[in-house]
Amino acid sequence: MNPFSSASQLFAIDWSQVSPAVCEALFSGKAGIINGVARARTDGYKILQHMPFRPVSIDGLNDLSSAARGVQNFPAVLSGIAPASLQCAMALSTAVTVGTVVLCTAYLAEKLRELDGKIDRLHAEIRNQNLIYYAARASAYFGAVEAVREIIAQPLLVEENPDLVTQAISRLAGQRHETLAFLNHQYRTFHQLTPEHLEVGMDFFHATLDFLPKAVFVESQAAYKLDRFQLGDQIRRSGRIGYQSCADSYRAWGNSELRKTISGVGSHSGRLLGERLTDAKRILNSEENKLLLDHSI
Repeated sequence: MNPFSSASQLFAIDWSQVSPAVCEALFSGKAGIINGVARARTDGYKILQHMPFRPVSIDGLNDLSSAARGVQNFPAVLSGIAPASLQCAMALSTAVTVGTVVLCTAYLAEKLRELDGKIDRLHAEIRNQNLIYYAARASAYFGAVEAVREIIAQPLLVEENPDLVTQAISRLAGQRHETLAFLNHQYRTFHQLTPEHLEVGMDFFHATLDFLPKAVFVESQAAYKLDRFQLGDQIRRSGRIGYQSCADSYRAWGNSELRKTISGVGSHSGRLLGERLTDAKRILNSEENKLLLDHSI
């Protein structure tokens, strides 16, 4: 069963039908799942097994990782394995379900509409032309990602239009790096915004940071669909490093701002971050984002 055979159906790994040798290779990192197939990353991406999948359904898309974990079913054959291997099995299964939601549903389209709404607020309330310009560029990148997702979600469209996917992959790499550069710069300019405009800027930053791992996932999956396995792995590595660097820098900046606020010498950006702390922690600690950056499906 192919996990991408239906745009309306979600899938999880049926571990009861995965061979012990393939399980060991997957849990050790020597193999990965690409296009529904377990391939040896250390042996020229040789096919080890076509992964068995079972259909599942999840309730609600607000917390994808929690919803996906709730539908996993681990057979007795896995109950005796080491805790680290069981944790890896859980991560792989959850990644498959979360990945199919991102790749085969309108999930990203809804996120993109929310992001566009925040850009509209930027235009309406902020006159910083540099910020608006780069916000529009980030939106263009995410829009291009959604256009690619619509193609690669359907195997027949990929087969008919490999040239379009190839061209898109080339463009998306530059747009991704531009968006990351914007994100790394944006939060450092929060102090330049008035208190009333800072709320809009910070909300947009959080939404953009949260969207990026999903975009990287779609980019890498586009390469895998063309059997460009090394390229897909490179996109994931580059995207993971860039995202993690930005997230770590923002976390360090935020902690510094919060300490200043607690000591009584903080700026309005630190005070607003304190009010938005739950949202910031949700994004920086997002399990679904980590899964999408760490795994292919």
